[in-house]
Amino acid sequence: MKSESSAGPIARILFICVVFSCFVLQPGLWGGQANHTVFLTESDVVMGTGNNANGQLSVPVVTQSSVPIQSKFGVREVASGWSHTLFLMWEGTVWAVGKNSYGQLGDGTTTNRSNPVQVVDGSGNPLVGVTAISAGDDFSIFLMDDGTCQTVGKNTTGQLSDGTTFDRTNSVQVLDAQGNVLDKVVGISAGANHSLFLKSDGTVWSSGENSEGRLGDGTTTNRTGAVQVMKTSVESLNGVSSISAGYFHSVFLKNDGSIFTVGLNADGQLGDSTYSNRIFPVQVKDSLGNDISTGSQIHAGGWHTVILDKDGTVWNVGRNQFGQLGDGTNTNRNNPIKVSLSNGNLFDQVISISAKANQTILIKENGTIWGIGKNTEGRLGNGSTSDTSRPESFVDSQGLQVTDVISCSSGNLHTTYLKANGSSWSTGSNAYGQLGDGTTTDRTTPVRVLQSIEGGMSDLKEISVGQYHTLYLKVNGTVWAAGRNNYGQLGDGTTTDRMNPVQVMDASGYPLSGVVRISAGSEYSVFSKSDGTVWATGYNASGQLGNGTTNYSTYPVQVVEDSGSPFEEVKEISAGMGGSGSTFYLKADGTVWAAGYNGVGTLGNGTYNNTSTPLPVEDLSGNPMNGVVKISVGVDHSVFLKGDGTVWAVGYNSNGQLGDGT
Repeated sequence: MKSESSAGPIARILFICVVFSCFVLQPGLWGGQANHTVFLTESDVVMGTGNNANGQLSVPVVTQSSVPIQSKFGVREVASGWSHTLFLMWEGTVWAVGKNSYGQLGDGTTTNRSNPVQVVDGSGNPLVGVTAISAGDDFSIFLMDDGTCQTVGKNTTGQLSDGTTFDRTNSVQVLDAQGNVLDKVVGISAGANHSLFLKSDGTVWSSGENSEGRLGDGTTTNRTGAVQVMKTSVESLNGVSSISAGYFHSVFLKNDGSIFTVGLNADGQLGDSTYSNRIFPVQVKDSLGNDISTGSQIHAGGWHTVILDKDGTVWNVGRNQFGQLGDGTNTNRNNPIKVSLSNGNLFDQVISISAKANQTILIKENGTIWGIGKNTEGRLGNGSTSDTSRPESFVDSQGLQVTDVISCSSGNLHTTYLKANGSSWSTGSNAYGQLGDGTTTDRTTPVRVLQSIEGGMSDLKEISVGQYHTLYLKVNGTVWAAGRNNYGQLGDGTTTDRMNPVQVMDASGYPLSGVVRISAGSEYSVFSKSDGTVWATGYNASGQLGNGTTNYSTYPVQVVEDSGSPFEEVKEISAGMGGSGSTFYLKADGTVWAAGYNGVGTLGNGTYNNTSTPLPVEDLSGNPMNGVVKISVGVDHSVFLKGDGTVWAVGYNSNGQLGDGT
């Protein structure tokens, strides 16, 4: 149906918003209210356009946009430490989960977490502007967009490089040995108890424990501020393009494809044909004594070193106690050997490598992920806990090969990987909650990381846009919210505005669940559950939350009848956009009920009195209206579609919005 109105373009736009606000937004449809619009695409990507002053578009920059911009809810990078995991978001914030005894999660506490928490700065504000992350045994490093670094966690040997040996629960700035801010950093790597920093000029700097010479400065002296890695006592190591810190050794890849190593060499992990420790870097050689010069990636494990060749094959060297070198044996090597299959063919088409402790993780061009070595607690994700000396593929809970993997990070006892859709998955030990699935249960096949960091925004069923905030309903019945939160309309227990979606929680601190419908009003939110009950949060001056009070709430409260009993059998909801707020409920019997502001007759009950509990909408005879199949609320008027195809409206009509010709 096409119609024209003398009310002009703005009125027509409002009408479109009203009509669509009560429908489930399927892929390709859209929803809009007030000053912004949000789209849910077929690939579960959320995009937005319009005003973003309160972060309601959930994009990292607070700005307006006249064309749709993608909301990057997914994880950009993952990093696994000994028993904690870091997640770098696209907008430059970081979340962390797992063991926190030294403050390595960076949330200002030493409380272990089984659901990710946001890393904060020294003032308690979210750490922003992060471009890379690295997780050590019990500490974390963050590379900032200005070329400086922040660190947090254990610092007993100076690995935080802040000039002290004090542990930190909030991030601190990395300094050099003279106390100056270390800048122009382009790469970071955290080892067991030491840190490496790559600068834009190709030099490398290091701090922390140095008992075996792993800092590469020609000494075995621990450093609390970063010192330069030297090739000899008078020449610095230059031309480095990539760095990796192992437990007790360090590995450096140069621009020409050559690899240098330094530190502990008891298992041959330096790959220089010896078992001698080194305090200056030495070059990695093959079994014939030739320098390897075709490296494209490096990764230092606990006691072994992994090298990705430019041809897509993989070299391994060092300890092989659990088969982590991938040659079908348990023999240590002091010269690199190629990872191979049981038929003798080389394992190839590898695009990414990761190593930690006693395992090697490889990602192939086709997006599959493979593990070699120790598999205690299921860290190799193949459905078992048996060690393997040949590559075996990660599988899901149904035994199917995991695909679409783009990066991974191996911890001591667990592995975390990132999929192309921005979701994160973990497998292995979970004693401290490091898998991030809300439990401390070990897993032999990957489980998805929960909560608001990434989870967030895939598997969406419905979106609803308020005046300055947005709600997202997932297929699992949980709800997430972003934008203005001045009255608690996001339902996370705070009044803090959010630029990234946070999960709506109940008053006990558990995620609100079982939700089947959502509706965002002007400064409040309404949720209906599968059991027919309704819950609401936020602004309540006119009683629009329907809980019998006019008190604001930062957690969802239950809508009740006059008697105080739960209001039930609701199948659809619609929250108004008026400044005072009116809420409508469609019940299974086809009747409509309403609560909140009624100053212009919006509630349709024959009065102009506000109500804080739902009352039935009445027809012209004063009887409850029935036969209604759809409802929608505008600024101060309401529209009802009946099963016979007729449309009814009530409330404010200064622009003719009721459509009755007056």
